[in-house]
Amino acid sequence: MVGIEADGGQHYEFKSKERDENRAEELKKPGVKIIRFSDLEILTNIDGVYEIIRKILKKRRRDYPPHLNPLPIGERKQE
Repeated sequence: MVGIEADGGQHYEFKSKERDENRAEELKKPGVKIIRFSDLEILTNIDGVYEIIRKILKKRRRDYPPHLNPLPIGERKQE
């Protein structure tokens, strides 16, 4: 799983950075990779942000192949 964070200016203060890092470490335990982008980066380089996300998802797909016996479509959780 991948979590994407859009960070505003407050995330660059020491206390916020420390809190973000602690949260990312906790989320890593069940297998969630957190990637962060600044709000400015998203607003000015959305194509670059998209490309980074696409590459990470592609790599994660290789690292975690699909389940060999997935649930039948009617039994899958609908979101």
